[in-house]
Amino acid sequence: ADQRDQVLEQMSTLTDVNTAFDDLGRATVRLGGASGAVFVVGTDSGQVSFARNDDGAVQFAVTRGGEASVLSPSGGTLAGFADGAQRIASARAGLNTIASDFTAQVNAVQMQGRDLDGKAGTALFATGETATDISVALTDPRGIAAAGATGGVRDSSNLSALQAVRGSGAFETRTTNLIAGNAAALEQRKTVADAQSAIRDGAVSALAAASGVDLDSEAVDLLRFQQAYQASSRVIQTARDTLQTILDLR
Repeated sequence: ADQRDQVLEQMSTLTDVNTAFDDLGRATVRLGGASGAVFVVGTDSGQVSFARNDDGAVQFAVTRGGEASVLSPSGGTLAGFADGAQRIASARAGLNTIASDFTAQVNAVQMQGRDLDGKAGTALFATGETATDISVALTDPRGIAAAGATGGVRDSSNLSALQAVRGSGAFETRTTNLIAGNAAALEQRKTVADAQSAIRDGAVSALAAASGVDLDSEAVDLLRFQQAYQASSRVIQTARDTLQTILDLR
């Protein structure tokens, strides 16, 4: 039972565990709460696996007896892992949106102007599906479309329009908000983790007080049992002596 309880305690650090015992002390363990996937029934156990989608979010599953069930942890290491992966996926999606909007607006303004040779501007950025796919496509400074479509060589109206993109799209503000949001989420998780650690420490102390060994109490119980044994021995000895006396009367 002690080894079983130690294993269950270790499991509870990974995810929220719900446990029931039969008359023989065999455990049925569910992962993900009381209505979660069955992981252990007696001596039969399953396996936990995870998969990551294209966005980076993860999903856990419990497979037992050839059947897979979705595991949705709300506590423990697995829940933290899933929450962190989701947070990263959301941040990546937000960053991709900001980068996509920025490059699209810059390219649109660049292509509506005229470069130093009077030609229509070409895209300043080469883009892809994510922010990491972005690269600078324009390598010749003469290709910067500083002049407007109807302006002359000295016209810089389109350059001013390019500069205005920085403020009109609120890209810096959106990036700052994204970073601040992640920082706030991290701080919140730390606060929750500290509170949960305090609750766990209290529960461990309560468990130790309820089931731990108190040497003073054990000594008192041992002395009481010893006295009871000695008293029982005297009763048995007295009965034996009495019986022997009766036998000697023959």
